[in-house]
Amino acid sequence: MDATAEAEHRSGQPRSEHDAAFLKRFDAWMQLPIIVSAILPLIVAPESNGWVGVVIGVVTWLVFLVDYVVQARYREHYRRTRLGLFDLFVVVATAPWFLIPGAQGGRFVVVLRLARLARLAMASRGSRRLFERLGRVAAVAFGVLITASLVAYYAEKPVNPEFATVGDALWWGIVTLTTVGYGASSPRPRPGAGPRWS
Repeated sequence: MDATAEAEHRSGQPRSEHDAAFLKRFDAWMQLPIIVSAILPLIVAPESNGWVGVVIGVVTWLVFLVDYVVQARYREHYRRTRLGLFDLFVVVATAPWFLIPGAQGGRFVVVLRLARLARLAMASRGSRRLFERLGRVAAVAFGVLITASLVAYYAEKPVNPEFATVGDALWWGIVTLTTVGYGASSPRPRPGAGPRWS
């Protein structure tokens, strides 16, 4: 096997046994910060929650940046692998662009962090076993929940203060999907139109 083929074969693999041991510990330690950093910006929108939202937006992005830098440092040609390219895309796309005056559009892109979270979850054996047991039903239900909540958020936010954040919309989606009821928030019909939700 020549050097080029060997390098391609080892792409994404730890550079040494010492690096493999370090990455095993690092990945275990980073699971909780990555989970929190993927979900928290969906609940607390940086643009609408003052300095607390800004701090949360920056710190949670730094978690993904640190994870990517460490993976690239301890894995062979990590930047050339699919996971490496995907992780780099998530880091760039979810960067705190909202800090630049006049820059909007970072609001929806934080949803990409859930894709990074899904990649992390599918990498663990327990999550794979659970996914196999629940099958496609859970995946479809989760997809419906996220899609319906985001549609409700973008449709209702301009006219309904109860949908101020994506987190509010997700809460509405959860209580609706589980048939608990609307609770404190519900979409409002437009003046002159019939009820849109039954």
